[in-house]
Amino acid sequence: MASLLHHSQQAPATTPPPGSASPAHPPGRKFFVWTDQDITGDQFRILLVTWASWTLGAMDALIYSLVLTPALKDLLQTTHPGETISTGLIGWYGGVIFSTFLTGWAVGGVFLGSLADYFGRRRILMLSIALVAGSTGLAALSQSWWHLACVRFVTGVGIGGLWAAGAALVAEV
Repeated sequence: MASLLHHSQQAPATTPPPGSASPAHPPGRKFFVWTDQDITGDQFRILLVTWASWTLGAMDALIYSLVLTPALKDLLQTTHPGETISTGLIGWYGGVIFSTFLTGWAVGGVFLGSLADYFGRRRILMLSIALVAGSTGLAALSQSWWHLACVRFVTGVGIGGLWAAGAALVAEV
């Protein structure tokens, strides 16, 4: 009967007769000792992969902040030959590149999050991981600051997709 009901309707609750055993919980394991919630192996793997993808995004942002100064010193030498590269110039270009990255993050969250509704969370999560990994690798081949800005935009799109598809995937399971 419950399978014939519309998704907005609820089937009447059934209670076991007095004295009978309560229905068994689905197989799973305790994820946190202090909760009553069981978690299946699939749920745990989805959570683990999503957590790892979010960690990948955070690691990418951290690595960028660590290599910003030496990378921009080298890249700005090509566009400003013979000039002394000041800290202010590095800060300005670094800010532009980081703003481009954050813009890509917003675009990726909206665009890839919408695509995840149509093509599936898992596919978009895998696409986002590939975007982040590929564009982070391509950043090493940048020849000028605007090359790096373009690659960081694509990285931001990937990280936005990681967060949008990953959050929805974890919430659904």
